Amino acid sequence: MYNNFSKIKKEMKFLKKIATDTEAVQKEHRVVYYNNSNQKICYTEPIKWVDLGLPSGTLWANMNLGAVTESDYGDYYMWGSTQANNDTTCDYANCPYCTGTYNSFTKYNKSDGKTTLESTDDAATQILGGTAHIPTKDEIQELLSKTRKTTVYSYNGTGVRGVKYTSIVNGNSIFIPASGWRENNTNSKVGSGRIWSSSLDNSDSTIFSNAYYLDSNLTWASAISSLGRHYGLAIRPVLTPQTT
Repeated sequence: MYNNFSKIKKEMKFLKKIATDTEAVQKEHRVVYYNNSNQKICYTEPIKWVDLGLPSGTLWANMNLGAVTESDYGDYYMWGSTQANNDTTCDYANCPYCTGTYNSFTKYNKSDGKTTLESTDDAATQILGGTAHIPTKDEIQELLSKTRKTTVYSYNGTGVRGVKYTSIVNGNSIFIPASGWRENNTNSKVGSGRIWSSSLDNSDSTIFSNAYYLDSNLTWASAISSLGRHYGLAIRPVLTPQTT
């Protein structure tokens, strides 16, 4: 089944390349793909929001942004990009708000003091709408503190490796596949599911070239790490409960 879905993903990307009027329409967190003859090609499974019993009430999506199924890697994004970078050279020259070098960012820097992606630069918000967003560093930390990690070598028989996070509060779980990362024109999948946070790494007061991400490593403990904003990583959306 995984191989079939991989083929569908490739076909969708090819159609989006050759058809100038191809569009993806978001309906209730389900993406429907059309070709240039307005024929429906295929659609993703609807995103489901998983209640892990977290104190904040934050809900986690059951799949990555752009994924077809829970085991699909989904799309890769440079930090701050609202369009998938699957076919983009992921480097400083193409990174959002960068003028070509690691210390030349024009937004989310020392001057503006912004440390969290604004909704206009949040791919999850722009694609899914509502209160959906890329998780902050604190929201990822909450996930780690309220779940137990299990390394999975074939999720539901698909052959896809990754990490399953099971709530210690209510037993619900999410699976994060080992999607690796994208740098330049190369995808590296070496036993780690890396998903962006929306939080800038401002630990160095002079250079703001990194952002935090969740490293769901198959070998050692999952942790929050920091990586250059020009890398292409997967995104796992979260949903903030609306308050009245």
